[in-house]
Amino acid sequence: MTAALRFKLADDGAEFEAIHRFNYRTFVEEIPQHPPNEAKRLVDRFHAENTYAICLDGVELVGMIAGRCARPFSLDQKLPDLDRHLPPHRQVVEVRLLAVDRRHRKRSVFARLAGVLANHFRAQGCDLAIISGTVRELALYRHLG
Repeated sequence: MTAALRFKLADDGAEFEAIHRFNYRTFVEEIPQHPPNEAKRLVDRFHAENTYAICLDGVELVGMIAGRCARPFSLDQKLPDLDRHLPPHRQVVEVRLLAVDRRHRKRSVFARLAGVLANHFRAQGCDLAIISGTVRELALYRHLG
């Protein structure tokens, strides 16, 4: 891992293509949530509404996290009456698609990605973040608070 990791919001076609390929590696090959395909790319169903914070090691995408404020959230489809479970708030952002390359895990990549995304959505007026996760990662979620 180089010392010069860059953290930013994705904003160009090459970055979005790298996100689709990273989604595939993570959510098809590593965490089998979607079926394989010959193109080896996975475009998130909410891609057009997502804001992605990314981590680049040189030109290689090594981490990402996405957020969006548009309802319905993926959690709305999993948890009936989602709002009943939420504290009072002005604007909710759903955070999804956390993925960090194995070589960059156990470092500060996740925290910095979350910081970039949080700064963006705070500036948009969001004051509550929710996540949709997997029970396989409960230890991570507890560690994060």
